[in-house]
Amino acid sequence: MARPLRIEFAGATYHIMARGNQGRAIFDDDRDRQRFLETLGEACDKTGWRIHAYVLMGNHYPLLIETPEANLVAGMKWLQGTYTQRYNGRHRVFRHLFQGRYKAVPVDGASAGYWETVSTYIHLNPARAGPRRPIHRTACDDVWQASQGGPVRPIWHNPSRPLSNALATPFEAAFRPVTTPLRKTLSSPKNTANLSAGKPLALPIFGAG
Repeated sequence: MARPLRIEFAGATYHIMARGNQGRAIFDDDRDRQRFLETLGEACDKTGWRIHAYVLMGNHYPLLIETPEANLVAGMKWLQGTYTQRYNGRHRVFRHLFQGRYKAVPVDGASAGYWETVSTYIHLNPARAGPRRPIHRTACDDVWQASQGGPVRPIWHNPSRPLSNALATPFEAAFRPVTTPLRKTLSSPKNTANLSAGKPLALPIFGAG
């Protein structure tokens, strides 16, 4: 039976998930994780992709990815093939690193609440894995470290939409004293420029005065 064709079109957004072959690890240590992020960055340079959320677990990774051009298949082929070669070369092995086809579920960016739901689901991967599996690397690390003056967020990581949408929840009324100034601050020209450039955010201090 032929494999179903991937849905590709300009401006599409996908929830991507790929697992290690036979449940094996695809990241053995921090060097592997850093190498994968570097490879992902190269893929974004080649394709124009925008990564809105990601988590690197031991034997799988999910992404929330936006494709300005209809190039998901070509980009994923390059990403996974290149990382496999680099992983095998470093560890001096020769094997299939990933299990079968990666999953690519289209995300309806026009539906209210859909983006933040998918983003939250991705970022909760470590929590669902349980305490026995360590948290490896998440997109939240990039935002937090950059906001604290740490390493600059990768230019391909674009968390602005999930961050902004996360404030528009049914619970907003109860937290309006916090969400109102936070939304105003996140949408300010200064922070818009900071998010685009991967620089630290200027956030309000609550409870002061």
